[in-house]
Amino acid sequence: MPEEKKVEKLSSIIKEISYDEADQKLVITFTNNQKYKYDKVPQKIIDEWKKSDSQGKYFIKEIKGKFDCIKLYP
Repeated sequence: MPEEKKVEKLSSIIKEISYDEADQKLVITFTNNQKYKYDKVPQKIIDEWKKSDSQGKYFIKEIKGKFDCIKLYP
């Protein structure tokens, strides 16, 4: 079973991300504790995101609204 990589982000809107490279599945926990799963997110996007000066701005510009997304419930 592929291992998910968890990364804590220090952003004003993002608390934590978890990425499964094999499935290209990205799970984001926002600072308000809401969780969303984004499908078919390429590794390249994750790599660029990690290097960006602002993870929140990168998310809004390059991820939000560009990938299939569902809200996850606890």
